[in-house]
Amino acid sequence: MYSGLDNLHIMKYATNYNKSIYNWIIDNVTRNMSILDFGAGIGEYCNRLHEYGYNVQALEIDKNMHCYIKCRCYASLDELQNKFDL
Repeated sequence: MYSGLDNLHIMKYATNYNKSIYNWIIDNVTRNMSILDFGAGIGEYCNRLHEYGYNVQALEIDKNMHCYIKCRCYASLDELQNKFDL
């Protein structure tokens, strides 16, 4: 079964693309807002936002990806207990 893991690792090097996503998020949220990274993969976005002090959690159904994610991570929508601003 192909998991797409190699593509997720390669996307780390898409610096212009990733920077535009980070900038959009930072311009539109504050640190007290609650962010959900839906389909977090290996945590490219949620890990960086978490390191920058944002209140971020991740939803990733593939539990094999959870070892890469540094913030709180869920495998199912049923596990989510918070409401999120973004």
